[in-house]
Parts: sequence; structure tokens; C-alpha cells
Amino acid sequence: LQVYAEMKPEEWKTVSTIVKDELHQLLQNGITQEELDAFKVQTLTEKKFNQESTDGLAQNIGYFATTSKLSDMDRYIEAVQNLSLAEVRKAVQKYLVLD
Repeated sequence: LQVYAEMKPEEWKTVSTIVKDELHQLLQNGITQEELDAFKVQTLTEKKFNQESTDGLAQNIGYFATTSKLSDMDRYIEAVQNLSLAEVRKAVQKYLVLD
């Protein structure tokens, strides 16, 4: 899970509240199959696109070399393709702890 927001410094409290509300909704309601499908398409498209350039490939190698192991790079696409709603819900409940 990754959260990213750009804002002016004076908007910090408002944006922080919005992000917390969204995370609470995620914990309470989970995601839909449509959201999971959109994630899969976006993620797989990005990965394939990144592997078409030397810069993208180097970035992928660096990411997997520092966060896990290089052999995970090949398994990543298959793992994303096979990801289920039940697995996402289980991970959200296990790892997303608020307050």
C-alpha cells in the first residue's frame, strides 16, 4: 500500500484527514473486484513498460535487489495476476493498523 499526496503546507491537516478517512473506509469496506482489476492492469502495464527501457529495467533490478531478491522480479507479475480479493482483504486486516 502506498499513499501519496501533494499539497500546500497549509493544506496538511485537511489532506491528512482525507487520507485517514480513506484508510478507515478501506479497513471497513475493503476494495471491489473492479478496483482490484484496475490495479492489476495498471501495475502489469507499468512493469512491462519499465522492462522495455534500460533505465526501467535498471530501476526494477535495483528495487528488487534492495527490497527482496532478484528472483522475485520474475515472480512478481504472476503474483499480481493471481492476486484475489480475499488475499487483499486478509493483508489489509493484518497490516493496516490505524490510530
